[in-house]
Amino acid sequence: SRKANRLPRASCTAKRISLEYRRLYRVLRGVATASACRWELDNTIRMLSEAETRHSLCFSRGMRTSSLAVFLPGNMLLYSLALWAIVPAPLVRSVVVRVGEQSAALVRALHNILRDAIPPNIRLWEGDRETFRDLALSSAACVFCGTYKHGIRLARQAHPKTLFMYSGSGINPFVATRSASVADAVRVAVLERT
Repeated sequence: SRKANRLPRASCTAKRISLEYRRLYRVLRGVATASACRWELDNTIRMLSEAETRHSLCFSRGMRTSSLAVFLPGNMLLYSLALWAIVPAPLVRSVVVRVGEQSAALVRALHNILRDAIPPNIRLWEGDRETFRDLALSSAACVFCGTYKHGIRLARQAHPKTLFMYSGSGINPFVATRSASVADAVRVAVLERT
């Protein structure tokens, strides 16, 4: 639709992150190690820079939906915001993101720094947890990042037509693109997990 085409491109968000790297680093540094902050910033930039080519198939087939609700995890907040909200934003009319109470101030700070480079159809949920749960479970799609037990319980409560995506908890997902060297991907995965 036309509104989706007017959204800031993910590559624009990547450029803004590059320009605001030091400010974002200082915000993230309050909750993570220096190397984790650099990893998160560098990989968020890389992911967003490649997002349009990865989504060309979805755009060409008209795969759009009305609403996406995201239960954001409590770690890797910028990367998770990019992965679960900014990247899919052109495919969705409305993206609502709920952040846990302990991470809310940090996510608001990140959002404020990047405000004009974040698609306007993304909003941070400011209301209570129960109301968001109800909204999420009736959305066209819902991403849940959290404990397995809680995820299963929510999935069972979701509307039958809601696409419920469970991202889990604990160790962050490991994604290797088609162009990745299998040997390098295995080596990095083992290093990251040990």
